[in-house]
Amino acid sequence: MQKLKGLLDYKKPVIEFENKKYIFSIRSIVLLAVAGPISAYLIYLFFDMEFSYWAHELVVKQTVYFLNLFFNMGAQAIHTPGPKYHWMFEIPGKSPIFFETFCTGIQAIVIFVGVIVFTPHSQDADTREDIIWRKTKALIVSSVIFYVVNIIRMLIQIQLYFEDYAWKDIHFSISAASSFIAAIIVLLIHK
Repeated sequence: MQKLKGLLDYKKPVIEFENKKYIFSIRSIVLLAVAGPISAYLIYLFFDMEFSYWAHELVVKQTVYFLNLFFNMGAQAIHTPGPKYHWMFEIPGKSPIFFETFCTGIQAIVIFVGVIVFTPHSQDADTREDIIWRKTKALIVSSVIFYVVNIIRMLIQIQLYFEDYAWKDIHFSISAASSFIAAIIVLLIHK
């Protein structure tokens, strides 16, 4: 019984930032820790289902458009329905590059969606003002930044591949670097 009384007396977490107080409930912090990752995973699964492969088509065709615009490469987007891959890049004189959900950059976007949506908002009326509009702007800006950085990443990777760099050498290193760069940009913008 004494433990329950101690829980009732527990003070809500308060953060002071730029002369404003942000007051949170324990429930909202637990919700961020649990619902954020679960929602990110479920959104990713949605985009990994075949009926969502329109996103694959969009990314592949936009990437091919910019490859041919900037590098005059003669690249093509090829629809090849199969068990795992439905789209591929055909690069003249090279083996094709197959495209999967992870190549869309959606995994980075959904992580930020989970964090933005489930980050607790303050219970203080002044700091809670316009929270829906601020979160909506954060979702839009974050998603656009990750999407643009992902397209640029693919342009760099495929151009280097076209110039005879080994795909295994450029794929993972550039992917990791671009995700890190996009995350830094998003965090700096949301300050």
